[in-house]
Amino acid sequence: MSAQVDKLPQKTARPVIAGVLSIIAGAMCLVAVLVFFVIAGISTVLGGPFVLMPVLFVLIGLPAVALGVISIIGGVYATQRKRWGWALAGSITALVISTVLGIVAVILVAIAREEFAG
Repeated sequence: MSAQVDKLPQKTARPVIAGVLSIIAGAMCLVAVLVFFVIAGISTVLGGPFVLMPVLFVLIGLPAVALGVISIIGGVYATQRKRWGWALAGSITALVISTVLGIVAVILVAIAREEFAG
């Protein structure tokens, strides 16, 4: 009599590390955008060169905020080991934000694909 045992993938720390790196990259991006716009706002109030604030917000701010948010959402899903596609998207946006953090995050998420549910 032989019993067939399904091997479940062993849970490693790879998705958690990738998620934390993606969250760090996303947070860095959002903080950088916030600092940029605070400095630009103060400069505008004081009569500085940032007269084209709406244009800068659309061209720089919105894409950067979107990258940061996607990176954080993907990082949260990676730490929960859910939704591999979102985790990979978050690590790819982390790659755009911070090359070193993003490369490590993409590699770790790609290697740990079988650990994700759904």
